Amino acid sequence: MTQKSKLNIFLILVSAFVISLLIGILSYDSIKTGNDFDYSTKLILQTSKEKELRYFFDVQARNGIESSVENIDETTYLVVLGGLDDEKTFYENLNTSIPDLNLLHEATFGSEIKRANIEQFLSLYMTLFLFITIVYLSYRYKFFGLIVSLNVVSSVLLSLYFTRWLGYAFTRSIWYAMLISYMMLVYQKQVYLSDYSGNSIRQVVATEKNFQKKYWRNSLIYMSFFGILAILCSAYGDYGLKSAAYYLIAFASISFFNATVYNLVMIPFFASLTDYEGLLTFKMRTQTNLERFRKRRFDAVVIVFFVLVMVSGVFYYTHDRTRNLGEVKHGNYLIIENCETPEYLEAQALLHRIGLYDFQVNSEHSNDHDIWIQFDQEIPLNSMDFVVTKISTELNLKTAFYHVDRGERAVSTPELINIVLIFISVSWLFVGLNYDLRDTLFIPALSFLTLGLFYIFKHIFNISDGYDTLFTAASIPFIEFSYYSSYKRIISVQDPELFKRDFLDSLSLSLTMFLIMGVPIMMMVPNELSNRSLFLIFILLFSAYFALLLIYFLSMFIRKLALKYGKK
Repeated sequence: MTQKSKLNIFLILVSAFVISLLIGILSYDSIKTGNDFDYSTKLILQTSKEKELRYFFDVQARNGIESSVENIDETTYLVVLGGLDDEKTFYENLNTSIPDLNLLHEATFGSEIKRANIEQFLSLYMTLFLFITIVYLSYRYKFFGLIVSLNVVSSVLLSLYFTRWLGYAFTRSIWYAMLISYMMLVYQKQVYLSDYSGNSIRQVVATEKNFQKKYWRNSLIYMSFFGILAILCSAYGDYGLKSAAYYLIAFASISFFNATVYNLVMIPFFASLTDYEGLLTFKMRTQTNLERFRKRRFDAVVIVFFVLVMVSGVFYYTHDRTRNLGEVKHGNYLIIENCETPEYLEAQALLHRIGLYDFQVNSEHSNDHDIWIQFDQEIPLNSMDFVVTKISTELNLKTAFYHVDRGERAVSTPELINIVLIFISVSWLFVGLNYDLRDTLFIPALSFLTLGLFYIFKHIFNISDGYDTLFTAASIPFIEFSYYSSYKRIISVQDPELFKRDFLDSLSLSLTMFLIMGVPIMMMVPNELSNRSLFLIFILLFSAYFALLLIYFLSMFIRKLALKYGKK
């Protein structure tokens, strides 16, 4: 068999495998959404068996049912479910598992048709998002960009298939885990492709005796890092990270397997193809716009970039969204059963007359015409008994009020602060595997500064606290680890021009990745959750680069002072 035939067969097999994965994600039931995608069921129930109740809903997660259980009092609970399909079987199993169960209220919100459309849109989004990844990496890095892109795409898709095979619904924590791990892997692969640009695979193997060992070692470090990240997410499963942990376990294993196959099979195979040395050369297409920017003043580029971000944030997030997006401290629910539009308007008029209208967070109308009105933590609780009595007597509707105390906000508890501290420490440790400790001292400083800026910009843009802000904030050290763990120059204050070039290269990469992730989201899944997710990731990247600039300018200032007073 000729070398050309071998290469053609290899490309056909690999491409066919990835194309089948992309087509498979479009199939029915490939993505099943949880309770964050406009379709959910809420229950108010009573039982004396809290342990059995929570265990039952933990088990249901493997059946594609996402749940959250919150205490109203010692025997009463608010349960929010997503992904519930067979209600009859579910309630039969619930009553069997919890014999003393008393269901006080049950309401389903959203349309099944809309939910099915969202799931199809998400499947199409995954396909488009990953297809653009293949096109971009192949365009910029030619043949090896294609090989790397197939590695990335197969890792993401097989991890999604794995979590779906386990029975987990597609939740926002899985979505965030997917996007963050995708960014980390692409950072690593692009650094690898850039480092060997201009050299053929035969030259690299011949000149670097430890090339394969080094590549395998870096892949092993990445797998270990993702594994530890998965363990940490699993340990904090109460914060919605358990399903993300399974995704990350699969992602770590699959990406390492792909790297091992590339290292042990593909590299020797490519190096043996002597007739295709031109094709099998690491190439990198220079971005014209980036070259144009490099000819201008670095300071001007930075200023324009940050002004654009601030202006876009002002236009996009000017009004207060904390009242309908946040994980508020107290869940105060007023439930009015069988409430049609005229009665609902009368109830709202009553709330307005007694001064409680402005305390509302949101109002949901169930498919059975029940109204669930949520109030914020500032509402005077002693007024709610009067409201319940008034609506019950004047409108002749069954009405109830429930106060759910969620404790402190998620991102302010010491336990969650500890999560971020542990993640920063782990990231610093793994970066230190490739560098001397003194060269990595700025990594924790960069992580803390990025974290602080993230919360400052979150406050400026009026983005409320929630589990998604926690997950985004906790991912900051991971993003920085993935970039600096394999980068040749961690930071260079000795050569400002080198820093500017590396900064713009990295900024260009991040903005490109953001567009690859964001454009399909805006086109395919244009709801409040997807817009919020996209904006949080944008603020994450913005904070990271702002922090890097601050550290760089501070280092330059200290260096100038040292030179100035050192001469004296």
